[in-house]
Amino acid sequence: MAAKNRGSLCMVTYNDAQYISDCLHALKEYVDEVIIADIGSSDQTVELAGSAGADVYQYDWGKSFSEARNFCMDRACGRWVLFLQADESISAEHLKNLRSLLKNPNVEGYLFYYDNSTHAQGIFSPNSRLRLIRNRKEYRYRYRAFELLPDEQIASIQNANIAIGRRGGGPSWDADMRIRLLDTDIAEHPMDPYIHYMYGIRLFNEGKFAESIDCFKKARHGLNTDYVYAPHLYKCLGWALLYLQRYQEAREILDQGIGSFALYTDLLVLRGEVYNQLGMYKESIRDLKQ
Repeated sequence: MAAKNRGSLCMVTYNDAQYISDCLHALKEYVDEVIIADIGSSDQTVELAGSAGADVYQYDWGKSFSEARNFCMDRACGRWVLFLQADESISAEHLKNLRSLLKNPNVEGYLFYYDNSTHAQGIFSPNSRLRLIRNRKEYRYRYRAFELLPDEQIASIQNANIAIGRRGGGPSWDADMRIRLLDTDIAEHPMDPYIHYMYGIRLFNEGKFAESIDCFKKARHGLNTDYVYAPHLYKCLGWALLYLQRYQEAREILDQGIGSFALYTDLLVLRGEVYNQLGMYKESIRDLKQ
C-alpha cells in the first residue's frame, strides 16, 4: 500500500502450517502488518508465520473467539483491520478492490460474503460477514463461539462485494470448537436473540428442524430489523418451516420478511417454493421472476 499503517491483517491460528504461508503471501501487498494470536499450535504455524513477517503472539486461549479478536485489535496499528483465517482466501480479482475500500471516509465497516460452494449442504451464517472494520478502541467483539460486533456499536456498514473462499476441503479446525462453545454462550446469554439465532442454525444443520424453529422464533422476540443478521434469520425460519411442510406458517413468516427486506431475494425464492407447494403456481412464478 502507498500509505503505511493503513491496514492490519489479524488472525487466530491453530495448527495452520499447511495454509499460513500461502495466505500471508497472497495478502502481503494489501496490508502493512499481520497480527496473529496463536492458541497453541504444535506444528510449524508459528515459525512459518514469523518467517513471513507476522507479529505472532502465543495467546492464552480463554475459550472465546471474541476475546482473541479483541486481543489482536489491541495490538494492531493500522487504521483498518481485516479478519481472516489461515484457510480462507480472497481471489486476486477481489483483492484489487481492497485498496479503494480503505479510502472511503464515510464507512466504518465492510461486509464480505462467504462462498459456500465448496461446502456440504446446510445453513451458513451469516451470508455476509463483517470482516473489515476501522480500528477503534470502542469496537469490541462479544460472545465466545460466533464473535459479533454489535450493531449498536458500529454504523455506516456497506457491502464490499468481496468473496471469502476456502483453501482446504474439510472443515476448519474451529468448527467443532465453535459448536461446543455455543453451549456455553446459550447458558451465559439465555435471552439473547443472536445466540438463539446461532443455536437454531446449529439445530437445523443437525436435522432438528422443529427445535430450530423454536430457537428462531425466540430470536425474533425483540429483534431489531436493522441488525445485519436479521434478514438471514427470516430465511432460516422460513426454510425450517418449509422442511416440515408447515407451508401456511412459512408463507406468513416470509411475507413479513419480504416486507422488511425487499432486496433480500433469497426470501422471494423461498416464498416461491412455498407457493408452489400450496398449488399457487402463478404467485410462485411471479416471485421467482422477481
